[in-house]
Amino acid sequence: MPTAFTATFGSGKPVIGLMGEFDALPALSQKDIPTRSPVEANAPGHACGHNLLGAASALAAFAEVSMVARHPDAEVLQGIWQRILDCARAGALASGTRMEFEQGTNYSNVLPNDTLTDVLSRAMQRAGGFEYTAEEKKFAEELKKSLDGPVRSPGPEKVTTDRSETVISASSDAGDVSWVVPTAQFTAATFVPGVGAHTWQSAACAGTSIGRKGMLVAARTLSLAATEFFENPAEVKAGHGSFEKRLNGRKWTTQIKRDSKPPLDYATK
Repeated sequence: MPTAFTATFGSGKPVIGLMGEFDALPALSQKDIPTRSPVEANAPGHACGHNLLGAASALAAFAEVSMVARHPDAEVLQGIWQRILDCARAGALASGTRMEFEQGTNYSNVLPNDTLTDVLSRAMQRAGGFEYTAEEKKFAEELKKSLDGPVRSPGPEKVTTDRSETVISASSDAGDVSWVVPTAQFTAATFVPGVGAHTWQSAACAGTSIGRKGMLVAARTLSLAATEFFENPAEVKAGHGSFEKRLNGRKWTTQIKRDSKPPLDYATK
């Protein structure tokens, strides 16, 4: 993929992989201030989301639709996709047309890993949260004026870890990765409490010291977790055991062709 890169360091076992994404959404360019003010008018901005979903067009002799299907269970999702394809084929047969299908993305549910979750939880507790400075508090209070409804999220000083298996409907391939290798995930407070993703407010927070402090918490958590794995080989073995137990003989599947390229231009064809 021309927009992706990989970096490696060191050698030997265990091998620890970290995956990151950087998203740019249209018209969400935003300065790091608590009021709406784009860096460049109508330019894209980083707001934790993807801007290449949900396009459709219809012309006289050609019609195309982009669809996203989700379900918290990957096996159920396969059945949903089969039903969608059956409906499309039926429609093509009834109208005397031809239907072609191409899968460009894959959103599987995250396969939890109890061992990795415990290691990350300990690491985050050790990494700790952070306190707002007077200037950051002022920024946060000003930004909250632009939010709808009461704020119920805790502040960045509170670290919460548990084994709850909530469904996260994010446009990410982390779920697919979790079906192939042991995977765990966590979140760090880079937004002011109450701010949602895909908003100019989230883009504003990302450019401030609040966003940078949250990323440092994430970096410390990852480093401490990696250190524990290196120092305790038994945790690595347990992580693989937890992975196999959750997998329970199942395998990750996709209809994306092995040699296919990402449809980066599908919206402009």
